[in-house]
Amino acid sequence: MGAATAFVLKYWTFQTGPIGTREKDAKSRLQEAVMEQGLPLPRYRLVNKSGPDHSPEMIYEASVEGMAPVQASGGNRKMAEQEAARLMLVQMQSSALTNEAGKGAAKQKRVMDER
Repeated sequence: MGAATAFVLKYWTFQTGPIGTREKDAKSRLQEAVMEQGLPLPRYRLVNKSGPDHSPEMIYEASVEGMAPVQASGGNRKMAEQEAARLMLVQMQSSALTNEAGKGAAKQKRVMDER
């Protein structure tokens, strides 16, 4: 029974508590982020699968229009896609911060030029 419990706890996540208080997974957050920007939904594709059937290693790619695709690996499809979505969110956040910094620098340059 202990081995079965350890297996279930390792490979399945259980969400508890009221639905409104649950933290969203990376794929859900990514989908919401691209929808807020009016972009098409993220796409996921299997890049590679290796290893034995009982212990595979899968590499999935996440792509969002206007962003460089990202790849992540996991022991199953769900894990790999979640990690790829998380990496895409990090990339999108970094890109947004870079764009904001660029806008700030351009605004500062305009102010300096007006003086």
